[in-house]
Amino acid sequence: MDLIRSIGGLGFSVLVDLTIKSSLILGLAFLLNSIRKRASAAQRHLIWSLAVGSALLLPVFSFLSSEWDLSIKIAGRAGSIGSLSLPDDPSRRLASSRGGFPEISREREPGTGTDQQGPLGSPRPNPSVFSGLFAPASWPVWMVLVWIAGMASLTTRTMVVAANARRREDDQPLVHDPILAGLIREISNEYGIKRSIGGIVRRGCSIPSTRGILKPLIILPEDAARWSADRKRSVLLHEAAHIQRFDHLGNMLARVLCLVFWPNPLVWIAVRKMRYDAERACDDRVIMQGISPTVYARILIDFARMLAAHPAAPRLETAMARKSCLENRLMSIIDDRKPRTKPGRKTAIVSWIISAAVVILIACTEVREKNYTVEIVDGIPHIHNIFPKWEDRRALALDFVQSIGGLDEADENRGFFNVLDAAMDGQGGIYVLDSGNFRVQIFDSAGVYKRTIGRKGQGPGELQNGFSLDIGGNGDVVVLDRVKRSVERFDSRGTFIASARLSRDYSYIRLTGPESFCAPLIDVVFPRYVGLMIRASSGRKAADGLNCVASVSLAGETTREFCPGLPEEDGLDSGSQINANVFEVDPSGDLYIVFKHQNRIDKYSPDGRRLLTIDRPLNFPVEYKHVERLWKSGDIARTFPEFGGTVVSERLGIDSRGRIWIVTYTAQPMKDEKSNLVNPGGKVFEVFTPDGILLTRVPYPDARLVFMRLHQDRLLFTDEEFMIVHQYRIAES
Repeated sequence: MDLIRSIGGLGFSVLVDLTIKSSLILGLAFLLNSIRKRASAAQRHLIWSLAVGSALLLPVFSFLSSEWDLSIKIAGRAGSIGSLSLPDDPSRRLASSRGGFPEISREREPGTGTDQQGPLGSPRPNPSVFSGLFAPASWPVWMVLVWIAGMASLTTRTMVVAANARRREDDQPLVHDPILAGLIREISNEYGIKRSIGGIVRRGCSIPSTRGILKPLIILPEDAARWSADRKRSVLLHEAAHIQRFDHLGNMLARVLCLVFWPNPLVWIAVRKMRYDAERACDDRVIMQGISPTVYARILIDFARMLAAHPAAPRLETAMARKSCLENRLMSIIDDRKPRTKPGRKTAIVSWIISAAVVILIACTEVREKNYTVEIVDGIPHIHNIFPKWEDRRALALDFVQSIGGLDEADENRGFFNVLDAAMDGQGGIYVLDSGNFRVQIFDSAGVYKRTIGRKGQGPGELQNGFSLDIGGNGDVVVLDRVKRSVERFDSRGTFIASARLSRDYSYIRLTGPESFCAPLIDVVFPRYVGLMIRASSGRKAADGLNCVASVSLAGETTREFCPGLPEEDGLDSGSQINANVFEVDPSGDLYIVFKHQNRIDKYSPDGRRLLTIDRPLNFPVEYKHVERLWKSGDIARTFPEFGGTVVSERLGIDSRGRIWIVTYTAQPMKDEKSNLVNPGGKVFEVFTPDGILLTRVPYPDARLVFMRLHQDRLLFTDEEFMIVHQYRIAES
C-alpha cells in the first residue's frame, strides 16, 4: 500500500505539473491569436498547431529534463550558492572537509539477497496492498485512478468509432473514377503536392473527406460524377488543401492530446479552434485558386444540409462541411477584406524551432518556487533547504495513543524506575527497559502487560544496569548491560538464551542480523546504525581513534572497524562534542547521520559512499565555545571548562514511508551554573525526504519529553524523569 501511495502521489504531482505547463503553452497561443486578430486563418492555425504539438512534446521533454537541476551550482567552497548567500556556518566547513565513510557489511539471511530485518531489528512490514486505500492521505491515488479511467474511456470510445467507420467502409463498395483521378493529379500539380493522392467514390458517403498521411485519399459521395465542374473543382481544391497542410496528421495529434489531457478544458477549446481555422485556411485556398466566393458558399450550405440528413457520416476523417461554426465560415468566405495568405515554409520552420525552444524551457522550469538549492562541493551534493516544501500545510501530525507507567502507577508491572530504552516488535508489542528495576517489561499493542524479562543479579540472564535493548526479527530480545559489560539474549517468551562479555564499554545496541549488533561508546550519545558503532573519547585526538566505526557480533567480537576522523574546530580540544551525532538507517540500507552541534545531516550509501549533505534554516546561529562550570562538594568549589556549543539536533527516526524525522531545536536549552537543566528549550520534528528535501515541520508534543524510538508510524517517548512511556501515532492529512 505504501508503494501504491508513493506511485499515486508521484503520478498526481506529474499530472498537476504537466497540466499547469500545458495550460501555459495553450494560454500563450490564445494570447497570440487574440493579439493578431487580422491574421489569416492559416497563420492562426499555425499557432494552434505549434501549441498542440508543444503540449504533446511536453511530457517527453519533462521526462528528459527530470535529471537536470537548473539550480545546481558548481562551487569550489561552501558558503556560496549561486546568488544566494548563506551564513558561513562552521559546521559546513566541517562537512566539506570530511573524508569517506567506512565500507559497511550487512548481515543477510542465508540463501537470500536481501535483509530480513528492518532498521530496528524487527521484521519488515508486509501490509496488504489495499490496506489504507481509503485513508484521507490516499486522495492523490484516487485522482490518478480517475484520470486513468477517463483516458481509458475516451480511448475506448475512439476505437469503437474507428471500428464502426471501418465496418461501414467495408459495407460500402468503392467506385474508381478515371476522370476524378485526372482532376486530382491536376490539382496536386497546382499545389505542388509530391505525394500520390488517391480518389474514390463511396456509396453511402454523404460529404467529401480525406484520410491518410503518406498515401492520402480523397473520398467523395456517390453522386460526385453528376456534379458540375465548379462544384467538383471546389471540393477537390478544399480536400487537396487539407492534404497539402497535413491536417489529418494534425487532427490525429489533437485527438491524442485530448485523450491525455482530457480534464483540461483549455485543451478541448484549443483543439476545436485549431480544427475551425484549418477549415477556414482550406476555404481561403479555394478562393485564392479563382473559385467564386458565393458559389463556394452555396456548395458548403448544400453539404451542411446533407450532413444534417446523414448523422452517421465519418467522424475520424477530415470532413469538408461540419455543422459547427458554419455561419462564421460563410461570413469569412464572402468577406473580401479577410486576409487569405498562408505562412511560407521558412516561417513555419522558424516557428517550430522557436516553439521547441519554448517547450524545453517550460519543461525544465519548476512550477513553483524551489524550497531548496543544490551546491556541489568536492563532487558531493549539498542540499540547502530554504523553507519546507509543504509550506502552509499541516500534512502530518502526532496523535496521542496511550501512556504506560507514571509516578502514581499502582500496578507494579506498569510502574517504572529509570526507563532508558524502549522498542516495538513487528506486531506492535512494546518493550520497556526498566533499568532501575533490573527488568524488561513487555506489553501488547494495547498496553496490556504480558510478561517480564530479566532480574537483578550478576549471572547469565540477570541485569545490573540495563542500558539499551533491541528486538530481533525472530522476536529475540537483546539487552546491553553496561556494568556487566555484556549482552543478554532472551527469546520472545522471555527464556534466557545466551550471554556474551564485551571488550568495550558501549552505550547503545541495535541489531543488524541474527548474530550482530551496532553500539557506540558512552562518551557521546548517538543511538544507532545497523552494523555499525561509533566510538569517541573526549580526551583523544581524531588520529587516535576519534569517531571510529565498527560492526560487533553478539559474541562480543569486533568484526570491522574504521576511523574516518573528523577535524576539530577553531582550536577547541573538543572534537568529540562538536562531532557528536545520532544516526539511523532506512530500509534500503542508506545511512543518515544527524550532528548534535552542527547544522548538518549526512547521507551514506550501504557501501559507505557519502551521497549528500543537508542543512536547513535555524532560529539561531551555530556557535562552538567553552564555558566555565562550577563544581562543588562540601566546602570544595572548583570551575572547569565545558563544551557549551549550540545544540541543533537531538535524535532521528525513519517512518514507514522512508521519511526522515529529526528532532531540531527551535530555542536553546538553558542550564544553571551546576549544569542542571532549567529550561528544556523548544523542539520541533523536521521531516525530510530520503533525498534531503525538507517537507514540513511537526510540533513536538512536549519539550520535556525525550524521543526514544520511531517504528513504522508509532513514536515512543519517555518523560524527563524516565518514569513513563508515551506512544504517539503519525497522522496523515
